[in-house]
Amino acid sequence: MAEGEALTATVEELESARTQLLSEQEALQLALAKARDEVDAGAEAARLAAAKREALEALVADLEVKVSEGQTALDEEEAGRLAEAAAAEVLRERLQNADTELTQ
Repeated sequence: MAEGEALTATVEELESARTQLLSEQEALQLALAKARDEVDAGAEAARLAAAKREALEALVADLEVKVSEGQTALDEEEAGRLAEAAAAEVLRERLQNADTELTQ
């Protein structure tokens, strides 16, 4: 009878160990699933950050083109004003010379 009790105790111990191992396995599987979710969330956040960076780079490039075009337009406008000022100066000199010739 002692041998039967020992075997019964061993079976109970094995069943208890099995139950504990299954609980640990389930806990590990839950931890793994959580880690995968966190990795997926991290990857999604990285993709979103990359998309934002690309959009900002495109916006900066577009603004640089617009600034360059605006600077070109300003340069052309300034050149036009300088040419008008030079032409006005030439006309003033001619007018001054003509005025001087008339008064002599």
